[in-house]
Amino acid sequence: MNCIGLFQAGLRSSYVANRPRLLGFSLEKRIIPRFAVLQFLSSKGLIKNNVSLAKVLGPNEKKFLQMFVIPYADPDLLKLYKGKLGISE
Repeated sequence: MNCIGLFQAGLRSSYVANRPRLLGFSLEKRIIPRFAVLQFLSSKGLIKNNVSLAKVLGPNEKKFLQMFVIPYADPDLLKLYKGKLGISE
């Protein structure tokens, strides 16, 4: 995990310092795919922009899918998420 990626995602150093658990998350396997889902949902007006980062990054894969992907039943959203994870259909 590269902490520079967290800052590129718009997180302040004080935020990361107070949440050291973030440093353990994979940029490629967790942070980037989940931020892509948030951007997609936000651009469609389906969620608010102030979703808690802990709510997005904290849950395991199954819980994240149940909270942010499955309820919207959008094939483009699932395709985007799988693409960011490097999973081909």
